[in-house]
Amino acid sequence: MKRRDFIKETAVSALAVGTASRIFEPETLASERSPISLPQEESKGSFWPDGARLVVSISMQMEAGAQPLSGAESPMPKLDPMYPDLPAIKWYEYGFKEGLPRLLDMFDRRKVKVTSHMVGATVDLHPALAKEIVQRGHEASGQWTNVGCAIFHDARAGA
Repeated sequence: MKRRDFIKETAVSALAVGTASRIFEPETLASERSPISLPQEESKGSFWPDGARLVVSISMQMEAGAQPLSGAESPMPKLDPMYPDLPAIKWYEYGFKEGLPRLLDMFDRRKVKVTSHMVGATVDLHPALAKEIVQRGHEASGQWTNVGCAIFHDARAGA
């Protein structure tokens, strides 16, 4: 299935589910008019910048390093837990060595800002990368263990 077809089909499905769930709400069933025909409240102006009518939220995970030495989820076949899962470890390392820097460059080229969900253990292992994400203007979000807030504060201050 092509990406465009997938997006179209899931959008139509989501719209259908949202409409159906609204139609079958108890207060709607008792009313004489369908919620689809109810008049919509006129907007007093655009809520989003530049009159945008559709907003897309992009999240970027920063997790490499927080996974266990063996048994971590990855696309690699599972190994005996008594051995370190080197293929999975290398797969995770690609994320902070190549993947995140490439994504950051792409976001810069396209002038896109994202929310980066950062695992505290990963921030401890790669503080410079965490700081760079914030310095480039992206939003930092903590995920799992405590994320070092000092890194984000210093980065915003230009330290």
